[in-house]
Amino acid sequence: MNILKVGLECAHRIVAVSRGYAWECQTPEGGWGLNKILETENWKLRGIVNGIDYNEWSPERDIFLQTDGYANYSLDTLHAGKAQCKVRVHAWLCRAACARLQGGCGNTAGTQPEGTEHIFGGGWGRHW
Repeated sequence: MNILKVGLECAHRIVAVSRGYAWECQTPEGGWGLNKILETENWKLRGIVNGIDYNEWSPERDIFLQTDGYANYSLDTLHAGKAQCKVRVHAWLCRAACARLQGGCGNTAGTQPEGTEHIFGGGWGRHW
């Protein structure tokens, strides 16, 4: 007995992460042995968008990237904009880690504070 097959047969609705995947899982290559049941039950199979509002989550228009040294960016300014945001996130993480260390480190230079290797690993700032 395949419990997943029974679940698909008994379900009122079947939701896939996209319309493309809803189609793909009905093929022998993408259905992993359940393609026949998904073909039979395709009337209740729907693919949905992952729920992202591209207007709200656009780095070009995100109002939260317009403060505290972050930067809006587009495809044309991708590398510079993401690098600027990454520097700000790392600085925030450094302050948070320093606050947890006994006595704090007072480091605002963007270099890895001594004693935080276990938090940040050895690659502090390597990808900027």
